[in-house]
Amino acid sequence: MCDLNGIAGLAYTGLWFVRADVRRDPAARNGVEVLPRDDWGRPVLDDGSLTEEDLAVIDAVAAASEASGKAELRRLYEDPRPAVPDEITSCTAYGGVRRVTLSVPRA
Repeated sequence: MCDLNGIAGLAYTGLWFVRADVRRDPAARNGVEVLPRDDWGRPVLDDGSLTEEDLAVIDAVAAASEASGKAELRRLYEDPRPAVPDEITSCTAYGGVRRVTLSVPRA
């Protein structure tokens, strides 16, 4: 899932790529720092794989900002759709693809 360079024809553009970054944003704003190629949940590697629910999460996170308040940012973080589970798939040049257990702060 993480070796994006090995997937023929994969482009680093489109909503599927935005989705990956957007899912990491509420986590980072709530103290869970993941790496750029860390991922969790259902794999999505092209726009055709996106669901209406995926698009709704992208829109909700994109609309949130510091101006909308910490409560909204916390609500997004606790939403199970983009939530970071205790175990993720981490992909790094030095460690390859591996499962990592996190100490994820919970409300």
